[in-house]
Amino acid sequence: MKYLLVAFGFLSTLPVPQLGDYDPKALGRSTAWFPLVGLVMGAIVAGAHYGLSFVLPLPLVAVLSTVLWIALSGGLHLDGLGDSFDALLCATTPERRLEILKDVHLGAYGVIGLVCAVLFKAILLYSLPAAQVFIAIPLAAATARWVMVLATQQPSARPGGLGDMTKQGMKNTDWIPAVLIMLILMAVSVYLQYWQVLIALAVAHLLAFIVFWSARKKLGGLTGDIFGLSAELVELAVLTVFCLTVF
Repeated sequence: MKYLLVAFGFLSTLPVPQLGDYDPKALGRSTAWFPLVGLVMGAIVAGAHYGLSFVLPLPLVAVLSTVLWIALSGGLHLDGLGDSFDALLCATTPERRLEILKDVHLGAYGVIGLVCAVLFKAILLYSLPAAQVFIAIPLAAATARWVMVLATQQPSARPGGLGDMTKQGMKNTDWIPAVLIMLILMAVSVYLQYWQVLIALAVAHLLAFIVFWSARKKLGGLTGDIFGLSAELVELAVLTVFCLTVF
């Protein structure tokens, strides 16, 4: 129960008991529940999207759902996305890229990335078929947190950083709940004949590993900001698959 609360307290702004500072062990062990946190957050956003659609025009519903999604995560992953865009898209040395990631100021690439990501998510939520809302949004949020678990298995670019702390605190058994949550979610989706779930998961994993590869090449490994970048891009990728008109 402790590590479940740590996962919710770390990844979301949901009201849970605060357990003090996050040490490496607590962060690492909490990864077992990362997909569950995403699933709960996604269910809240989906419920709000569905309920608001009865009283508000769809464009406004999409905007409010996007704002709620950001609020539930406290903008944690968007912060990583902005910093990562600044560091990965500029032409410089790995050492300088790591310095950029630590800089509290946001550059042009970061601003552009943040604006595009938020607009893209709002447009996707506007375009999402009503019948897909309760599967696409929770799946996107859960898969995004799942790839953060995968990210812990990549080399660390900054020893002692948040990403490295999470990696060092993990145990082999922490994989079991995370994997089971994703398998159950996938099985339920397929049982309900949402076959695009398989495509969405394939695209999400491919995109995540491209991000991991790029970070290893340009930074020498991953940082906590890259975790956030991966999560945000995976959410957009999953939603995009469910918006495709071929299904």
